[in-house]
Amino acid sequence: MAPLSAQNYEGGTACVVDGNNAHAWHWPTSSWRTQSVVSNTNLIRESSGNIGVMNSTGSTRFAYVFDATTGTWHSKSVPGATMMSGSGGNFAVLAGTGSSASVYTWNALTAQWSQAVNVPNASILVESDGSFAVYASSSASFMYAWSPIVGTWNATPNPISLPPFVVGSGGNFAVLGAQSSGSMVHAWDGGTGVWTAASAPNVNNLVGSLGRFAAISGNAAYVWSSTTAQWQAQSIPNATSIRGSGGNFCVLSAPSSSTTAYAYKGDTNTWNSRSTPNANQIETSQGNFGVHNRSSAGSAYAWDAGRNTWDALSPFYSIAAPSRMVGSGGNFAILDASGPSTEAHAWHASQGVWTTSMTPYTEDLTGAGGRFAAIRKSGTSGSASTWRPGASAWTTTPIADAYLIRGSGSNFAVVTNNGSASRSYFYTPLSPMWSINYPTPWANQVTGSEGNFAIYLSQSPNSVVHAWHAASNTLRNQSVPQVDLVIGSNGSFGAIASLFSSSSSQAHVVAWNGSTYQWQQTALPFSSGLDASGGTFVATNSTSGAAVFDRFLGAWAPSPPPLQGTNLYEASATPFWNRGFSLPGTNGITPELRACGTLRAGDPMRLQLSNARPSSPMLMVIGALQAGVPFFGGILLPTTDVVLSLGTDAQGNLIASFPTAGGLAHQVTHVHCWIYDPGAPQGMSASNALTFVYQ
Repeated sequence: MAPLSAQNYEGGTACVVDGNNAHAWHWPTSSWRTQSVVSNTNLIRESSGNIGVMNSTGSTRFAYVFDATTGTWHSKSVPGATMMSGSGGNFAVLAGTGSSASVYTWNALTAQWSQAVNVPNASILVESDGSFAVYASSSASFMYAWSPIVGTWNATPNPISLPPFVVGSGGNFAVLGAQSSGSMVHAWDGGTGVWTAASAPNVNNLVGSLGRFAAISGNAAYVWSSTTAQWQAQSIPNATSIRGSGGNFCVLSAPSSSTTAYAYKGDTNTWNSRSTPNANQIETSQGNFGVHNRSSAGSAYAWDAGRNTWDALSPFYSIAAPSRMVGSGGNFAILDASGPSTEAHAWHASQGVWTTSMTPYTEDLTGAGGRFAAIRKSGTSGSASTWRPGASAWTTTPIADAYLIRGSGSNFAVVTNNGSASRSYFYTPLSPMWSINYPTPWANQVTGSEGNFAIYLSQSPNSVVHAWHAASNTLRNQSVPQVDLVIGSNGSFGAIASLFSSSSSQAHVVAWNGSTYQWQQTALPFSSGLDASGGTFVATNSTSGAAVFDRFLGAWAPSPPPLQGTNLYEASATPFWNRGFSLPGTNGITPELRACGTLRAGDPMRLQLSNARPSSPMLMVIGALQAGVPFFGGILLPTTDVVLSLGTDAQGNLIASFPTAGGLAHQVTHVHCWIYDPGAPQGMSASNALTFVYQ
């Protein structure tokens, strides 16, 4: 079996709801899956490839979930349903009011709805990477939390005073009540279901990052992580602001000549402080922090988590006001006020080096892939300046009439502003220079998607959308009368023409495939909506039309079953794909492997094996490619890059929960479980294999 490229695994679910049915497009099988719904369905939600729909009015109320892994719908009667939320493949529904309020969950790991759990006076519903929290407001108010690992609702040990402030991160939650001298801050661990409380008087800010939380109050900062499972206090005089990134946190003391920045490194549970006079702004970039002053002259400082070191811009350079700092790929760039002495400065995290460019009248700055680019808007003497890691200087290229700059992936695009003679310029680090420019008449809008760009003019009678493919340095255009919306997804683009197009009663919908870099068009009368995720695009009109472009299929999908008036639509990225290749064991029972999570860096990912032989040794095989080789009477899908020796519990289950590593976007992984089972044909049973794509 030949390995497939990563792009072939990227896909997305699309759902269109009319008055009587919900139609879900299942990309692995390229087919529509229809579910009859109650006529007053009025809510639709996405959740990591799965789709939820619900009606919150009328005497009969139901919630429905489309499971993208198996391509099946799951319905649940939910009397009094009022609210629905989705996250990490899971869903939660609030129902009823007052003392009879209840909550239901749909667990992507088990593919089952739970029974109603009474949560008196439930009033808000919050999600966090596959977990959910609800607040019960009453004389003794509590916060309840649920995760697919714990599977039960857990209440805070202490009442939460009104009004509550709730933050979710990495499947965990933190909550605090009204500010007072006796206020408490609580954190909940989605892996254990345990709440941890700490006295934190007058807390005025609470943030989360990669499952950790931090709060500040007056002269202290409080930090919680699932590793320590405790709130820990740090003395910080006059703490005024806090930001989180990559599991780390940064706190500023009162802005003045004596301002100090404090950086917390999450993996070592340590603090590092640095005097940063007059700094009043914190910026983030993949776990690193930059601080600067936006309101008066000052300097800039950056902290690198890897080296746990603060680096200051040379005092030779004074940052004028107002300054603008941008983070990208862990690095930072800062631009001071536009004028004859404008300077752009870039900081390389791992080297701790600041590099300066004297670029008078520079007006715009953007970052992409750890690189930075800025443009000077000065007529025929306009220019674009670029900086890349490892470079000893900024590189400047003349671009007359530079008007707009955007970054995407590791690339940049600049559009000029000279009407019918407008041109677009593209920069890629594969060849660190601006490519030969292309004519893109009247262009004034740019949309980026994973290194590619779409360039267009909004609301022109005869507008054209241009798409630039980075890998081939190719530009393809498509006529779209009066285009007014272009969106990108997984390196592809979709565009719709205006509902009020004077040139045609049929407003067109087009899609550009990032794999084949070709435009494909379909006609949809009076298009009024467009959504995209996972490279799948769904468009609808306000009466009875829908169209879906499937990147996996590489074409516009066949129309869904006849619609009775389209009123809801949604697209959702599908990170998990059930590949089959299971092998039954004792008594013909087949083990089942399921997963849930967003597959974004830092978010939790959960694997659950069920229906396996109890208390048995097993192997979890993980590979980046497909092997497809015979194995113990079945087929082993992955290559054996990683083989884990594990075991099932007394019920024949195994649950694994771990954070998604960073730097894996769009990489493909295959997982397959093999269990020692004397009842299997050759002594080993196998689960289905899962293929997933990191987001």
